[in-house]
Amino acid sequence: MKEFKEWFEENLSEYAEDIVNHGVDCGFPGVTTYSECVELWEKYGQEIWDYAVEQAEQLGCKNVAEMISSFKRADMLESLDEFYNLMVWYACEEIAREITDQQDEDEYEDEDEYEDEDEDSLD
Repeated sequence: MKEFKEWFEENLSEYAEDIVNHGVDCGFPGVTTYSECVELWEKYGQEIWDYAVEQAEQLGCKNVAEMISSFKRADMLESLDEFYNLMVWYACEEIAREITDQQDEDEYEDEDEYEDEDEDSLD
């Protein structure tokens, strides 16, 4: 999801933690309305779909439809626009998780380096 991730980082990275904690359906710039999400789907839809197929396989789902049925907002599937909206939200939440997981790893590594420096100063 390289190109969509770049879009996310340019537009939503400052909200990544909030998206992970509360869900993108709380409303964030560029992904609040159906028209915004449909526009993003039209630009990045194949990339998002390919990622969803890969993730569904990794999760042991029969297909993307089975994976989507487990989404909190799976009730949003009464029209194509709602489907596109849900898929864009899914991609946003996945990228937000990746970003916050990386930030957590970086903070952990920084703490380890700080502890190593403290131990070295005691010698």
